[in-house]
Amino acid sequence: MPASQSLYQQKTLPVLLITVAASYALLLAVSWYVNFPWLPIALLVLVPVIYFGIKSIAWPYLWLFLIIAGSYAGNALHLFEGFTVPVSLFQLFFLSGLFLLFLNRIYTGWFTFRISGLELEFALFSALMFLSIIYSPEPDDALLFAVRTVVTGLLLYFVLNVVENKKELPVILVFTAVLGLVMALFSIRDGLMNPEAAIMSALSGGAKLFSRASTTQTDPNVFATYFFLPIAFCSCIIVSKVKGSYRILAAVFLSVLMAGLISTFSRSSWVSVILMLVLIALIYRQVKLFVWLGIAGLLALILLPDLRITAMNIIQRFTDIFAGATDDSSRIRVVQFYAAIHMFVDSNMLGVGLRGYAESILTYHTYQELIGIVLPHNVTYTILAELGLAGILLFLFIIYRLTRDSFMNIRYADDELTRVVATTLFVSLMAFFLFFQFIGGGLPDNNVWLIIGLVYATKHTLLSQSADA
Repeated sequence: MPASQSLYQQKTLPVLLITVAASYALLLAVSWYVNFPWLPIALLVLVPVIYFGIKSIAWPYLWLFLIIAGSYAGNALHLFEGFTVPVSLFQLFFLSGLFLLFLNRIYTGWFTFRISGLELEFALFSALMFLSIIYSPEPDDALLFAVRTVVTGLLLYFVLNVVENKKELPVILVFTAVLGLVMALFSIRDGLMNPEAAIMSALSGGAKLFSRASTTQTDPNVFATYFFLPIAFCSCIIVSKVKGSYRILAAVFLSVLMAGLISTFSRSSWVSVILMLVLIALIYRQVKLFVWLGIAGLLALILLPDLRITAMNIIQRFTDIFAGATDDSSRIRVVQFYAAIHMFVDSNMLGVGLRGYAESILTYHTYQELIGIVLPHNVTYTILAELGLAGILLFLFIIYRLTRDSFMNIRYADDELTRVVATTLFVSLMAFFLFFQFIGGGLPDNNVWLIIGLVYATKHTLLSQSADA
């Protein structure tokens, strides 16, 4: 006899339903009394999270999905906002994930932790960041930034140590694609489906973008990077030799994701995604396919008049990153670059100290000349200015190693799906490297470290399988 029928015959089920309804009503009353309307939802979510956590002690790979979801949630939900440093869902899930990983090692009795091979470089770079705090003009901010970078970098080791099989990697990428799809739908609603804001943006020549979507982030540029991994994955699926049904589904996903990306009006992300698509076309030798996709997009703009205003705004926004005709953003980037060179030379190639760029640039330009933009917009010249010659050499070597290792995964992939995963991670990493040549603050970026972790998890699974063979 089914359990549900047995419960019903014993009149247990109605009692349970009444008890649950009464408990929930009481919970609503308590939340109203303490003026915390999110309390019922928080407690309802807490129960499965605890259950999930218990299961994750034996299989910490499960907790990785909560970490990714927390990362994609961004600033949509901050806990304890009254604190000096608000706690995000990503921080909460990530730190608890590290704790669960240690519990798993105790539970299994296996105390071996995998490493990436870049530990010496990471250690030297981290030590240099902390050392530069001594002479940084912003020591408190520098200390917080250094700690954030080092702690977020541990995500690499969490991913590397919880992924055991190469079959788990496509599941992770599918999950990020679904998250990206949901975010794209919201960003389309806030951006492209807002005709009044699009017209106002067009009339301002792109100088005032009223419709820039930034659903889970305060910065539309950072929000746009959340589409890199899903777009790369869907694009690789389309040009690969996997099942036709998967390729059709990926094409549907990709169309929505691209619309979501466009709605951010982030020029730096557009350039980065173009690089991704070019690399995918070269790796899969599918240049003609992307040419035809471009022609199809052009025909759509010609045949659909409603898209023309938005399209003209997008084109103006894109070309201005190189010309600086309608706003001062591009001009300030050039000014900041030359200022970084001066800081590097004037500090005897030692750098001005971590997080010292914003204050040091005022030595060379007034606040008015910079129109208030003092934060650097390029990670490479920021490191050159703040950490000097040693910092830039270490940074460039780390970038070289990451690029080499991620690309070698493609060469060593032994099946079509693994090649899709390896290519996705490589082109996504390259997109982030290019993106942070236009935007600053990339060192503690969650998604960058997630991709790096997946790169070395892929490398580990490929090497393990090769050793077993």
